[in-house]
Amino acid sequence: MAALVGAQAGKAPFLMNGEAPGANYLGVPANLTAVTTNQTATIPTDSGGSAYKALVITASGSVWINFSTDSTAATLGGPNCFLVTAFAPLAVVPPAGATKVSAIVGTGTTTADVCIAGLY
Repeated sequence: MAALVGAQAGKAPFLMNGEAPGANYLGVPANLTAVTTNQTATIPTDSGGSAYKALVITASGSVWINFSTDSTAATLGGPNCFLVTAFAPLAVVPPAGATKVSAIVGTGTTTADVCIAGLY
């Protein structure tokens, strides 16, 4: 199988078309610390100031997340909100034009730290 995908000993595997896989440039993440009530952060951008096409969100407790352009608060089970569970990284594609991400802790969680990092 390794020969089929062009893998070489001591090197990263290649894709089926022979190209090397792209590297993730995570840049500087946006962090929300000790979230209890709603907190908002600016979605991180790459070193050139461009928006990432995909993000990974991790949290130390269950949190509800909302993407917006105007710091709209996240709500428990609210419209356009989604749940990130504790220590389960979630890759997401934010809505087009979103510049802010808000978080609020979910039921049963008293406080949580949230990290939003760009994937590509």
